[in-house]
Amino acid sequence: MTMHLRVRTLAALTGAALLAAITQGSAQTPKYKPISVKTPDGLTISAQEWGNPNGPEILLIHGFGQSHLSWMRQVDSDLAKEFRIITYDLRGHGYSDKPLDKAPYHDNKAWGDEVKAVMDAAGLKRPVLVGWSYAGRVISDYVTTHGADRIAGINFVDAAIKGFPEFAGENLSNAPGMMSDDLATNIAATRAFVRGCFEKQPTADDFEAMLSFNMMVPPKVRANLGGRALDATEVMSGATEVLAYGTAVIVEPLEGTNIYNS
Repeated sequence: MTMHLRVRTLAALTGAALLAAITQGSAQTPKYKPISVKTPDGLTISAQEWGNPNGPEILLIHGFGQSHLSWMRQVDSDLAKEFRIITYDLRGHGYSDKPLDKAPYHDNKAWGDEVKAVMDAAGLKRPVLVGWSYAGRVISDYVTTHGADRIAGINFVDAAIKGFPEFAGENLSNAPGMMSDDLATNIAATRAFVRGCFEKQPTADDFEAMLSFNMMVPPKVRANLGGRALDATEVMSGATEVLAYGTAVIVEPLEGTNIYNS
């Protein structure tokens, strides 16, 4: 299994830049082609196509609690002039289905199948997969389940192939409140979580938009997203290059593997 990562044009992506996604208001959001996706386990996933329909393919996958709107700065940039870009809302997020039971979120194969279902519905032939934060797990699930032959590369943005609890950060202390069924507690914790994602705080309009799509994720879904062990070092050991952006990226170098971290 060989994956050559070749997406240095995405160097501007960072965790904070991704989260600060809505900068010009919904009236000026670029047009997209909606794609309806059905997963093998029966969920409907909301996906979108942007950019140059004839360009090289990029599949952008957002992180915990977010939505496809996290990528507005990418789909509304020069990147879209060159690349065909696909975004989607993970299960439990945005306009995708939100089952409340635990099983759909703790089935690693289901996560990998979801990525493949999006690729199939969009007609992607050999995309670069870009995964932000929690999406590192999702991409690892895809490679574990379906291999890497169909992808041109993997780009991690503040994502990981192995979990290190000691590097989790203080912002995770907001997680219990975000899982609360008490609305006031949930909102307060979610506000603190979004604030905690930034060194430089976003504008009021940006913050309101981000808080809104974070609040679309039900408390039970947030709770169910936790507790999945992460150690994909073995399945990723065939990578000849790992290209990662962001100061919080945690990857464990493997023998014979080159690590590039901006």
